[in-house]
Amino acid sequence: VFGGWVADASPEDRARMQRNGVSVVARLHTMTPAAVDLSFLERPQLGVSPLDQQLAHERAYYEWARHDVSFPLIERAFQWLDEHRSAEGDTVFNWGDARVGNMMFRDFEVVGVLDWEMATIGPPEVDLAWMIFLHRFFQDMAERYGFAGIPTFMTRDGAVADYEDLSGRTVRDLEWFEVFAALRFAIVSVRTTTRGIAYGMQEKPADPDDYIMFRGLLEQMLDGSYWR
Repeated sequence: VFGGWVADASPEDRARMQRNGVSVVARLHTMTPAAVDLSFLERPQLGVSPLDQQLAHERAYYEWARHDVSFPLIERAFQWLDEHRSAEGDTVFNWGDARVGNMMFRDFEVVGVLDWEMATIGPPEVDLAWMIFLHRFFQDMAERYGFAGIPTFMTRDGAVADYEDLSGRTVRDLEWFEVFAALRFAIVSVRTTTRGIAYGMQEKPADPDDYIMFRGLLEQMLDGSYWR
């Protein structure tokens, strides 16, 4: 989004790149507990269902990451997720960090898939929402710094259409999973900001919510304006 070969590509090549990237996620989601032994990814001590387990894991990660500092926006996001809880849906292999930035491309075809440390099991929308939100985050950042970005790439509607076509699944409750994606990334953002402060790279914000580099997007999600 800040320039480079993707920004310089033709709209047709970017569309092909997007579809090929989404295709990787759709193919990973053919791995279900019925088809493949995914028991090594289960965390029954964290909850009954895979989604319960993912939420509990994020709560534990937040407790570790916050170092006794409260982040009201993150806690509001947890509350929103609880109050609007999505139904469980299908359980598939979740890549966890599903995004084109973790794929290697040659001629807009995927030739490698990287970064598996966040892998788990859960609904397919976990990966799809993460993929969509991460591009929205970078697009928003590009615009804030005066770059055009690539607003037509990895759009919500486009990615969903590609995914449904390639997977044969119907995407459901995407708003819930987008908030979940933003929550997950907000906790990561707390850690990266904390690191920047510790290394003298930035000043400590007066408002804890300013640790979250995209607080505006998350606030829009929680008040509903993000999707308008």
